[in-house]
Amino acid sequence: MIGTTDDRHIVDWQKRDVDGETAYEIEYSEPLSEPVIRNPPRFGPTSGGTVPNGEQVVRLPDGERIPAAEVALEVDGTTLRVRRREPSVWTRVRRRIPFVR
Repeated sequence: MIGTTDDRHIVDWQKRDVDGETAYEIEYSEPLSEPVIRNPPRFGPTSGGTVPNGEQVVRLPDGERIPAAEVALEVDGTTLRVRRREPSVWTRVRRRIPFVR
């Protein structure tokens, strides 16, 4: 689950429609640091740890999964705002043409 640790848990969350886009506001029990999601490199081998960069997802409180490359995050104290952003042209090309990695 996004943002949770042994010491930090979700207090409340809401799913909203903002300008035609779905956005989540998640309230945590403790302040958050600025989250970091790395975009996959455009060329060459990827190094995403145990999960390749292109397959990383963000799981939201209602169970929805969004590809990490398509997530926009904003932090304000104990509140995390999550929305889906439009994937880059390169990401869309890689989805359509499987040999382009």
